[in-house]
Amino acid sequence: METEKIRAVWTQPWFWRLWLVTTAVSMSSTFQVYHTAIINNLFDAARPMLRRHYQSNDSSIIHAWAIMTSSVLFGKFIGTIAGAKLADTLGRRTTMIIVNVLLIIGGIMNGPVELLDCFWLATIARLVIGIGSGAGIVISILMITESAPIAHRGYFGSLTNIFFGLGDLLSLLISMPYLMGTEQLWPWAMAVGCACAPACLIVTLLYPESPRYLYLTRKDRVAACRAIVVYQGEHNLAETERDLEKEQLASEGRKTTLRSLLAERPERRALLISVMLELGCQLSGIAAIMAYSTTIFEQSGAGHKAAALGTLAMGVVKFLSGFNVSPLLDRHGRIPVLIFGFNLVGTANILISLIYFIMPSSPFTFYITVLLLCINMFGYSYLNSATQVLEGELFDQRARAQGALVSKAVCWLGACVISIFFLPICISIGVGWSMLPLALTCYATSLFAKFFIPETQRNKKI
Repeated sequence: METEKIRAVWTQPWFWRLWLVTTAVSMSSTFQVYHTAIINNLFDAARPMLRRHYQSNDSSIIHAWAIMTSSVLFGKFIGTIAGAKLADTLGRRTTMIIVNVLLIIGGIMNGPVELLDCFWLATIARLVIGIGSGAGIVISILMITESAPIAHRGYFGSLTNIFFGLGDLLSLLISMPYLMGTEQLWPWAMAVGCACAPACLIVTLLYPESPRYLYLTRKDRVAACRAIVVYQGEHNLAETERDLEKEQLASEGRKTTLRSLLAERPERRALLISVMLELGCQLSGIAAIMAYSTTIFEQSGAGHKAAALGTLAMGVVKFLSGFNVSPLLDRHGRIPVLIFGFNLVGTANILISLIYFIMPSSPFTFYITVLLLCINMFGYSYLNSATQVLEGELFDQRARAQGALVSKAVCWLGACVISIFFLPICISIGVGWSMLPLALTCYATSLFAKFFIPETQRNKKI
């Protein structure tokens, strides 16, 4: 039924305008997971440079690579904090312009790393890219939630997960040893993810600000109505304007800060839920798996090329599974999709642990690990899509940017810590012990979702 509702509006111009803006903000945000996944197949290609810099000291090489890997995630932590602040002061659209400029700068810095023989330039470039994409993820949540019609918010919100899968898949293809995963081209492979930024910048310049931001923050009713017509069509204008009037009355004279978020019970509860969801997502192991799955496969006895193909298979599954989630969020609700995703990822992780505990390294172990990590990626598509939509709907307009700031800052800080420590731990104690706590975290988050998170699908006040 929800799919039929989407098909019914495919002929409407507003649908394609909103789809184009959703694509642009997604390419500047969730697509930039490219810079986490690209690391997977490039370690071997970068080893000659690392050996020149660290005199073949394996421990120093591993730690330098882990720091470079995590720099983009630490940048996202900074970008989340800055992006949420800028979103309320400069607006969603202006902040997205800054995001794309930062991505362009980071991409330009990344390319000549090998030519200049400067490994730390890659770390700095990835930090800049992380700041841009971290701010972009906050803006994408705000822009889509505040611009899409309520009836189609789940669909447009879940589109970001498709671009998440696309960024991952493209990075794995480009970084294959047969393409750009070579000693000369690996820095340029990292730069490719920023190539979309100029086009996204143009789209952002051409389209208006979020209607809700214009109406409730800028107090510009005329511009807000024009934006509603652009993003939702004239037939949604009256209903959306009534919704905005009610929200304006409810939030009159109330300014949201982090302190007020913690002081008010409904917002404090929404903040706690968002933080717990983000911690659950990161402690499911997604950052470590995306960055180091090739290493995990090599621990099963596979060669580098076979391991790279296994990682590519994961990327294909993640990309394709994103298409299946969109209608399910509006048909079954956010919570059932979320619980299913966490349970599936947890089961895949615990089976991987058991296999590495009881089975020796062999081709069979490799193939089973590939299958289970593909299942992991399938489940993550569900839990991630549900999490992004829930975070946009749990908070009202005045609290949405602050809520996104805190939850996404926790997300990227957690991802940064995991990406720094997972590789040395995995090499030291093995895959089995490394994956076990990730599985238990998934089950714990699933139980939390079942008993403590309200369904937001039909929450009309947001």
